[in-house]
Amino acid sequence: MLSVLLIPFLLAGHASPPAPPATPGPTLQQVNSAIALAEDYLDGLYKQLPDGQAVQSETYGLPLKAYFPGENRWVLLGQGQAGDCLPKCSGATSIIPGASSETTETYTVGFANGSTPDAFRVTVRVDWAAGPDRFGITLLDPQFVDPDTSAQVWLGSELLASYGPGHNGAPVDRSLPTADRTLLSSFRYTVRHATQEAYLYASQRGNASRAGRLAAFLHANGFEPGVDVRAAVFDAGKGLPDGLPFVASGDKDVYADCHRPPAGETNSYPYSSKVCLLGVQTFLLAGRGDAFLQSSQALQTLSKYDDPDHTYPFLVSLGMNGTTPAGTADHLEQLFSTTGYGIPSCTPLGCESHRVSGLRTFLFGTLETMLGYRLGQTDRQRYADAVAAQAIAAQVGASGVIKKEDGQTLLRPVQAGAFPIFWDNDTRFVPTTGITQVVTDMMSMPPEYAGVAVSNSETTLDGYAFLTTYRCARFGYGCSPTAGTTHPKE
Repeated sequence: MLSVLLIPFLLAGHASPPAPPATPGPTLQQVNSAIALAEDYLDGLYKQLPDGQAVQSETYGLPLKAYFPGENRWVLLGQGQAGDCLPKCSGATSIIPGASSETTETYTVGFANGSTPDAFRVTVRVDWAAGPDRFGITLLDPQFVDPDTSAQVWLGSELLASYGPGHNGAPVDRSLPTADRTLLSSFRYTVRHATQEAYLYASQRGNASRAGRLAAFLHANGFEPGVDVRAAVFDAGKGLPDGLPFVASGDKDVYADCHRPPAGETNSYPYSSKVCLLGVQTFLLAGRGDAFLQSSQALQTLSKYDDPDHTYPFLVSLGMNGTTPAGTADHLEQLFSTTGYGIPSCTPLGCESHRVSGLRTFLFGTLETMLGYRLGQTDRQRYADAVAAQAIAAQVGASGVIKKEDGQTLLRPVQAGAFPIFWDNDTRFVPTTGITQVVTDMMSMPPEYAGVAVSNSETTLDGYAFLTTYRCARFGYGCSPTAGTTHPKE
């Protein structure tokens, strides 16, 4: 998302309305199957914490950590702050990618102890097709700067190996069940979007236990459950401010994690956002021309007023492409027509032409669903249908096979059910590369995982919310009676 922070305007003007797409909408059975797959993906990222709390992990990967018994010190891969990689990554851990294939990945990971960077290093090889419904992990070539040091290697909550003086360095092989995806949920989590959105997701599904634990974490760290830019996509925005996506202060501040990030613990740590590094006001000023904030504002307005022509608050509308939900939808339909299959990310030099953004496409689909199927603007239904068809076609299937733009495929069973962050006109995953990737990496936290990051909680939650909204509006099926459920602080 931060690659588009400096977008000034997208396709401003008064072009004639484009012809709606002719893509037929999916069947109810197809929508139900996609939603069920997404639920399995999302449920594995729910992470319980002590004291009756929980968070939503950012993504799946290889959450490795080291424990140094002599210092009683845990070191989690990727822990750090946004900006730690300016100009190159520094911090308590390192990860160097090695050879990879359709079914395997190799990395060398390093962990600092209290005084020495990369005090302990080990090579890790993963075989995603080690056996029926199993993946394998092999640890190779353990190295210590100080040969008298001892260390344990853990995968999440699973002890893989113990090393110390006299260890012969023989390979350590482990075989683990693919079905237990919680082992592979990342240490890092986000408050904004992932954990807040997971709270809305659990509430909508009527899972009071999970919603309660997520709410307990949010309350304990000074956040109000449900106060998130995505509230409207879960039909929970009615009691929140009119200009919610632009509220950056007070008790409804949706960017509060930038001011008071939670502390880490031995099995999790908070994601340090690039929005926070660059400054929330910078993001909001530039983001007025971005499809993400525009769609979010349109949906928040519809959530409160059910009126396609209700005008946004004056200060919010400045610099926006459209000052009402209908006006925003008109603009985004023009943007959709430039690709024919989704909403792309853009830079000041123009919009990407080789791929579209999952989260922007899903928010656009939700907006068109609300306007077309709920509020009677029937010409917009075809856009909602087209986005639903694209979402289902792009989703990683139950086998975990990922289609890449170069024609290759990867088998990553842990990614089954994910909605890709980006895809092309053949619904193949398109990773970020080139100068955009270099800049993004420099502004990010140190990496926790160097494999293929096809999706994350945020994108798949957005895809799930869109399809459940679409299913209810078009088919009258699966409509949630629990939308807008709240957990007030006790």
